[in-house]
Amino acid sequence: MRNTDDRNRLLLSILNVCKDVLGHLPKVVGIDVVEMALWAKTRNNKLEMQSVNNKALIVELDKLLERLRVPSEVKEKKAELEKLKSTFVRRATEFLRNYFASLVDFMISDKSYFSQRGQLKRPDHADLRYKCRTYARLLQHLKSLDKNCLAPLRKAYCSSLNLLLRREAREFANELRASTKASRNPTVWLEGSTGSSQSVNNSDTSTVSEAYAKMLTIFIPLLVDESSFFAHFMCFEVPTLVPSGGVSNENFEKVGTRK
Repeated sequence: MRNTDDRNRLLLSILNVCKDVLGHLPKVVGIDVVEMALWAKTRNNKLEMQSVNNKALIVELDKLLERLRVPSEVKEKKAELEKLKSTFVRRATEFLRNYFASLVDFMISDKSYFSQRGQLKRPDHADLRYKCRTYARLLQHLKSLDKNCLAPLRKAYCSSLNLLLRREAREFANELRASTKASRNPTVWLEGSTGSSQSVNNSDTSTVSEAYAKMLTIFIPLLVDESSFFAHFMCFEVPTLVPSGGVSNENFEKVGTRK
């Protein structure tokens, strides 16, 4: 045998087999009964220690569960906070929608923002963007509170901006048409009439092309700048884009600072 424990385990197995086969335990000669008793007691002590440890663990777990239980007053506070959050998001969203509309209404009612008789004016949205950036941080907070509230805000902003762009394009085209004597009927070349385009001569066609090119040169960069501003202002996840004369993402975060 390698050690006493191996011997005792073998002896115990033999005794169990004899008991099962013979129905009783045989007489054992040369066995250290005291040693066997000590071995059994050492094993019992381990089982008792394990039982004590298990009971202590259960007690500690019960204490921990008591600490983790959320009191009813905390649940009530959480519900109250959720209600306050919803109210704030709803009112802030309503305020911004009305604010965007009021900015555009003010610009549309002021003729100095548009081209006039004898004055072809390039659209300038610097003041509009400056006033919108005043609430850039508010939009960031709304995004963190409820991302779903951004969709109606984006729609409201685009709707208001679309009214402004259409008015600017119409006034610009009217003044460009009036200042360009491209044909006998100066009102048809911007309307895209096929019959009228066939009646103009080469010189007139060149003049009309220059007028179209001038209008595209003005409004295409404007639309690109507006798209970039809209993406960052309305908290879209897009990389920083700084077009010519545009606003960088770093400067965009500086609320209330006029460029």
